[in-house]
Amino acid sequence: VRTNQSIEVFTPRRSFETAAEYKAHKAACLSADVLICTHQAALIDVLSGGAFLGLNGRHAVLFDEADQLPDAAALKFDCEIDKYTLDVLDVDPKKDHQDHRQTVQRVLKQLPKNLTRVDDPASIKAACKGILDALAEPVWYQTVGLTEDGDLRLVHQLPARVLKRLLSHQRLIFVSATLSINGTFDDFKRAVGLTVVSQWSTIIEPAKHGEMDIVIETWNKDDVDHFQKIAAHVQGLKGTVLVIVPSYDDADALYRLLPHATKRITIDEAKKQYESTGEAAARMLDSDSHILIATGAWAGLDTPIRWRHVVMPKAPYGAPTVLDEHEVSRYVDSKNLAIRRFRQGMARGLRTPESYCSLHLLDERFQRTEFVKALPERFNLAYQAKFGTVELRTRQTEFRKRMFEVFGGRCVISGCSEAVLLEAAHIGQPGGWRKNHEKGWLLRVDLHKLMDAGKLEITKEGVVHVYSEHGKEFNGKKINDWVVHINQKYGDNVIKTL
Repeated sequence: VRTNQSIEVFTPRRSFETAAEYKAHKAACLSADVLICTHQAALIDVLSGGAFLGLNGRHAVLFDEADQLPDAAALKFDCEIDKYTLDVLDVDPKKDHQDHRQTVQRVLKQLPKNLTRVDDPASIKAACKGILDALAEPVWYQTVGLTEDGDLRLVHQLPARVLKRLLSHQRLIFVSATLSINGTFDDFKRAVGLTVVSQWSTIIEPAKHGEMDIVIETWNKDDVDHFQKIAAHVQGLKGTVLVIVPSYDDADALYRLLPHATKRITIDEAKKQYESTGEAAARMLDSDSHILIATGAWAGLDTPIRWRHVVMPKAPYGAPTVLDEHEVSRYVDSKNLAIRRFRQGMARGLRTPESYCSLHLLDERFQRTEFVKALPERFNLAYQAKFGTVELRTRQTEFRKRMFEVFGGRCVISGCSEAVLLEAAHIGQPGGWRKNHEKGWLLRVDLHKLMDAGKLEITKEGVVHVYSEHGKEFNGKKINDWVVHINQKYGDNVIKTL
């Protein structure tokens, strides 16, 4: 962007106190050299014939995070009149006996009387127009109906027909880390209706960008103890942990088992307003938690945290779309959505070239071919080795047993002997379990967490330094000389020596 260019970021009507302020803002957006808006706003502009933001008059249109465009293009969430809006307008679709055209007409009749009570009248009008157009031309690839939540929604199986006016633009640019599936753009092209692409279109796969271990557990998601196993697995992880779940019900179930974790919250369920992953991560930073449970955190803006572990308890297939009690989605769409989400979730742990992350896949379906092929080539060896299924679980168990034997089942600092409150702490850099399976300490859980956070250390001479109010009573304490001697001198042969 040149320094003399004007830039505007489009903001919805609900962010302005008065209609006049919103109108002035839209005028500034239309005249700006560079306009930044969401995918939703772009689709509303398409449905309104360019009257909303005038994108067709732009020199070029660039879609960032374009892998999310197929979902937006399918209008799964954009071209709908949600139950909250229907309730505000006092429109009950059930009274229309499935006559959806009559429901939309009553929405349009009620809307002018309630402009200040709904969030964005323009988007509601655009949704009404899209639904009425679909009802006027009933064809197999588009369906209008009520969802299980009571929303009136238009679903397109060929979203390209909705985007055809936008796709006539001479300069469309799509950018994302996950546009390709199995090395081609075919799925993305089909999803948005592209027939011709530039010769400059390409896939750029870095030879090296971060390091990743892959932990695989072949668990059945339908087992009654699946979440108990997930919770136990997550509790054993050290460092920052992002748990990505496909539904808010799953998040609630896991949070009940991990009450000290941070959970992405619902701001207003009726309006479908949710806390962003970044906002939830910021709350986690202000707490004592190192675990974030986030629904749908596959993509979006970066978080203020570099994740040491990314956990996927379930393969991220899309839920079937049900309208008027009939399923209208297809398995191939769900599979390709799962591949995109998988790659997006994996990328959460690889935000910088120096990143080091463990990816935990805790659902037997992750062994399916589509997920294996979705892995970047540089991580194929990590997948084939299946780190964790054998190595992490086995060696960590052996290491814990060894530390209990060496230190007589007592914390070397506090003397605590309650087994459930004790953990085996590795000596060396965080995540060093792969190189060091012998040297370590047996520590009380809270003291181990302080050590992992860099707020507690034990010097080579055995002196404890605590940089926290918690545990300060141990600051300056010297642990037994024989304990230090064992770790320094014998190391790998410690048990044999004893």
